[in-house]
Amino acid sequence: MADNSDGGFLSGLILGGLIGAAVGMLYAPKSGEETRSELRERSVELRGRAEDLAEEALKRAQELQEEAKRLQVEARKWQERGAAALEEQRIRLEEAIEEGQKAAAKTRDEMTGKKEEAPKKGTRKAAAKKA
Repeated sequence: MADNSDGGFLSGLILGGLIGAAVGMLYAPKSGEETRSELRERSVELRGRAEDLAEEALKRAQELQEEAKRLQVEARKWQERGAAALEEQRIRLEEAIEEGQKAAAKTRDEMTGKKEEAPKKGTRKAAAKKA
């Protein structure tokens, strides 16, 4: 954002310099030929400055464009890495859920089997005590 305001400031400075130089020369106590000659020299000088600033602005814009492309490529890489990590974690979670369900089913089966066996064992003990 600071670059934009600097460019506007420089453009305004150049334009103000041109206008100020032209007005100053028109009101200066010089002959018409001297004033016109000085105006030509100043306009050539200011035109050169404006061209330099335009080239610099173009160069800076190209640098910013290249930087934006580089950042876009880097952002894509990070996005792909994030998506891969997310997929990996989703798979791990699904596997953990499946293992948990199997462990719960095994424990349930074991507990159900023990409940069924418990009365049988208790019945045998009761029968042994009666005998």
